[in-house]
Amino acid sequence: MPEIRSFRQNSVESSASQSFPVLQTPSSYLGGDHLYYIEDESGRLELSFSEFGRELSPVTGTCMAIRGFERPDGKFEFKDYLLPGLAPSSRVATYAAIVSGLQFGHDEQDDLSIDLLFDFLMGNHQLETQIPACQISSVVCLILGIQSLLVRNDMGMTMYVVVIPGSTDPVGCALPQHPFKRGILPSSAKSPNTVLLANPSVVSLEGGSFLLTSGQNIEDMLRYTNDKDPLKMAELVLNSRHIAPSAPDTLCRL
Repeated sequence: MPEIRSFRQNSVESSASQSFPVLQTPSSYLGGDHLYYIEDESGRLELSFSEFGRELSPVTGTCMAIRGFERPDGKFEFKDYLLPGLAPSSRVATYAAIVSGLQFGHDEQDDLSIDLLFDFLMGNHQLETQIPACQISSVVCLILGIQSLLVRNDMGMTMYVVVIPGSTDPVGCALPQHPFKRGILPSSAKSPNTVLLANPSVVSLEGGSFLLTSGQNIEDMLRYTNDKDPLKMAELVLNSRHIAPSAPDTLCRL
């Protein structure tokens, strides 16, 4: 019998031989000799920090005004800075509970703690807390950054439940992330009080508004500074009025 040879390329073997390893996101973008620049539509200047400026941990893309002077060598001597500050806001008589990290459906899920949380929010259980009872009764919305597939069916019975996706959820990784499909949360999505939103989103509630994000912007900003306090980065986001200054440089966005 004559030998038959196939010259057709095996696509599976070809893909395996040409595969490339996935690049891991570094824990920090800082190097030993990193430089800072200020840039606007007129050009770019390298910053030279004084002793005061060395305490500042700027993040790429942050909108700020800088006070100083240009040196003979062309560098800009940094003396002080100013951020836009908090946007105008109005006080409202209602509250929203913002919760994340509940690990629904995860092996490490703490069922007892979750039950106590929702009993507390629905007014069925009184905990030893400094929060006045009048504030607990004024909670009209529960905002979840869940990073999981399962949501309790009874959450939307007494208040609005806003669900936004996280970095490990089955949606696109680029910001803004699309809302969950209702087929992923078939039971919870049946409630008229359950709202599935994109990440990030702005929610208007009882005369007030909330800017919501699952935190990818904060995580990426922390890689630009030696200060690893997420609350300080969140404060910088609010005062600079820029939700994702590092996008699209290192934070993927559409």
